[in-house]
Amino acid sequence: MKIRLLIIISFLYATASAQVPEHFPVIEAESLEGGSIISEKTYTAESLFGYMNGGAELYLEYGFDRLVVSELVYNETEYRAEIYKMKDAEAAYGIYSVSVFRCDSTGIVNDYSCLSPYQLQFCKGSYYISLVNSSGSSETAAGSIDLASMIESSITEPSFDLYDIFKTNDIIKKADKILLVKGDLGLNNGAFRYADLLEGMEDYLCVIAESENQSVLKLDFETENSKSAFLDKFSIPGKHDGANNVLSIDDNTTLKHADNGGVIITRSF
Repeated sequence: MKIRLLIIISFLYATASAQVPEHFPVIEAESLEGGSIISEKTYTAESLFGYMNGGAELYLEYGFDRLVVSELVYNETEYRAEIYKMKDAEAAYGIYSVSVFRCDSTGIVNDYSCLSPYQLQFCKGSYYISLVNSSGSSETAAGSIDLASMIESSITEPSFDLYDIFKTNDIIKKADKILLVKGDLGLNNGAFRYADLLEGMEDYLCVIAESENQSVLKLDFETENSKSAFLDKFSIPGKHDGANNVLSIDDNTTLKHADNGGVIITRSF
């Protein structure tokens, strides 16, 4: 048993210490101006469980590819940079959307960025990035922005486009928060107030624009079975009877069919 355990641990360590993939947007030591990289490790889907006990499933649900974790010193402060490569921009935005909480999201790094005293989070393209600092001071937060800008500038692929989902900027501008959910783990992490609609569903994508008194949900289905299961759950006719045919789910929630085969749900609070 001891030999078997040692083999497993050795395998996980070797996987976690694998070389950083070429073109991965990591922070280069020469950019730190007197700082240094203390350690740098790469994690795959197989070794992610060894890095985050109990949290890996959420990333796998959205579509995880690789993680590079850098421990570094910048301006005499220690930081940990976690750079997650997700399967696409949609997955990166999804993880970002259910991870941010009570932080300044006024475009600190880009449109999808959020800063709190100890952490800066942002996403761009297929990457979700978390920068954690050791002191929580304003000077350290400024250092986080410097480091985030180094990473952000090296990512050239386009980010997830919310306009493609809602087809209007009115909903986006009014929203205080926009979540992307595609499974029970994402639902429980950031959007549990919609569990009555989405819990237990499979093969779907739901983007939720929340404002103070109302939420708009754009729900798309990857398979006909998942769509049928949702419509049957609420006894909703599957036929698209026109964009203006609004159906009631409950006293606060209405639904109408979208032209692309999905549905648009509006809930008042």
